[in-house]
Parts: sequence; structure tokens; C-alpha cells
Amino acid sequence: MGERTTVMHRFEELIEAEPDSPLYLMDICEKIGVTSRTLRLHCQEHLGMGPHRYLWLRRMTLARRRLMHTEPDAATATDIAMGYGFGELGRFAVQYHALFGETPSETLRRPIR
Repeated sequence: MGERTTVMHRFEELIEAEPDSPLYLMDICEKIGVTSRTLRLHCQEHLGMGPHRYLWLRRMTLARRRLMHTEPDAATATDIAMGYGFGELGRFAVQYHALFGETPSETLRRPIR
């Protein structure tokens, strides 16, 4: 197995080991033993995007999943966004809408699926 394949394998294993947790680039690099530059190059080659973008999309998807499966009176969209590491809530809402075509609050208010 080449270095690139090994790095991506470790990256994927780490992500799969913590499927509902927000993961951050510095922590990942430390855990898999590579520099951020190395991980960025390998992710670009294998995923077509850098690890930062990939992890951001992952966190957005995790937040959406939680919004879809939470009763509106059990949590707020703010609570959920912050739980996945989104501190700038206005920015989160704008980016969420651009990505999913509805606001986080709209997702939360829809019947649970």
C-alpha cells in the first residue's frame, strides 16, 4: 500500500470511528500522523476537494440529519448547529440554506422522518 493510500485509509477509518462527532483538521492530522499539507494533497487527489471542505460538508450533513430527527421542542436549530461546531449562526444558516434549499428552522419544523 502506497503512502497516499495509507493516509487516506487512516483518514477514512478515523471518520468512520466517530460518525456523529465533529472532527477538526488539526486533530485528524495529529491522530493519523501527517501534516495538514500532506492530508490536503491526498484529499484533493482522492476526494476532489481538500479535507477542510470535506469535513465542513460532513458537519453540515450531520447537523441536517440531527435537525431532521429531532422534535422541535427538544432542541433549537442553534443548539444543534453549535453542537456540530458552527459558532457563527447567521453564516451557518446562510450556508445551510445554500446547500440544502431550506433554513435549519424549516428542516427542524418538518415532521420527523
